Amino acid sequence: MREAGYPTFPMQRVCPFDPSPGFQKARDQGRFIKIKMWNGELAWLATNYDDVQQILISPSFSQEPLRSGYPFPTKTRATMLMTERPAMNQLDPPSHTKYRRLFARLFAAARMEKMRPRVQAIVDELLAAMLAKGSSGDLYTEFALAVPSRVMAEILGMPLEDQAFFQEMARTRFTYDDDNFEEPLAAGKKVWAYLEDLFIKKEATVTEGDDVISRLITEQIRPGHITRDEAIVHIRQVILASHDTTANMIALGTLLLLTHPDQLELLKSDPSLAGGAVEEMLRYLTIAQFNSSRVASEDVEIGGQLIKQGEGVIASIAAANRDPEMFDEPDKFDIRRDASRHMAFADGIHQCIGQPVARLELQVVFARLFQLMPNLKLGVDLDKIQFTGNSTAVYGLISLPVTW
Repeated sequence: MREAGYPTFPMQRVCPFDPSPGFQKARDQGRFIKIKMWNGELAWLATNYDDVQQILISPSFSQEPLRSGYPFPTKTRATMLMTERPAMNQLDPPSHTKYRRLFARLFAAARMEKMRPRVQAIVDELLAAMLAKGSSGDLYTEFALAVPSRVMAEILGMPLEDQAFFQEMARTRFTYDDDNFEEPLAAGKKVWAYLEDLFIKKEATVTEGDDVISRLITEQIRPGHITRDEAIVHIRQVILASHDTTANMIALGTLLLLTHPDQLELLKSDPSLAGGAVEEMLRYLTIAQFNSSRVASEDVEIGGQLIKQGEGVIASIAAANRDPEMFDEPDKFDIRRDASRHMAFADGIHQCIGQPVARLELQVVFARLFQLMPNLKLGVDLDKIQFTGNSTAVYGLISLPVTW
């Protein structure tokens, strides 16, 4: 159904650290409002924390984009999801369950925690390299991008020299410019071809190994539990998502602290606050912009609103993470807050599978960054910082000039 006169989605950000004020306006109008998507189709927008959580965990809502009524935020996103082979975050049970169980073991929190010393070594090496170059640099390109690239290369068992390729592909993949939607599709094909070649080479040689790709080959592909293509489609999603999200959380989190000196001083004086600071950054920033589209697979009532089968829903995680009914003074950045109930990684069966890696990287970064660079400052005025805006799946920065 196409109608005019409704707020359009995506809603535009105004303040670089805050979600769109349109979410608060929507909340003021009621727990659910109708919004208009890029193609004129209507969907429901949920902004209340409890409603968003219920939608994300309810089996009455589907994540599969081929279902009629699924709300696509942009033309590019629609083209990608309608034409490409779906990764696990675009599948419902039982298909989703099969892959989720398999990959969850490979990225389990206990397994990732064993990498903490190695992640700290990587962070320290990258910061030492910046310090050795002089007294200024770009924290985004020289550090924030490099951390997830290095860490994921070691976790997955990929050559370190290909970091730049994946950084470029991730940024291209998640830029939803509807005037040039062929580039994200081409980036996906390039990454697929790279991974296919890597898998074939490893299949010919690997006999054992603890990295993810080696384990997939020896434990899943060779015994016939999954095919090579099944492994590649999910690994591609993990690689691309992990690069852009963690890199932008590092850069935006650093900028957030630099513009909130009281919170920065708390962290400097007590690095043990890094864990809580990371959770508050995840809540406050909520940089994943388009990961909460759902479509009702049956009639269902949420928060007193009947949502009919085939109606699309945007369950706004950014709005939920600023809901005053859940978080006191939600627009205040406070690293001492208990932000553990945030939904920055979504919720339910489609909760981000890579969150143990992301949390580990962010905890190490913000425990070390201001210890090794205690005089870190912005290299330009805040109004000169360039942000990616609303056409990207992951909100973030283009660069972050700093001095130390």
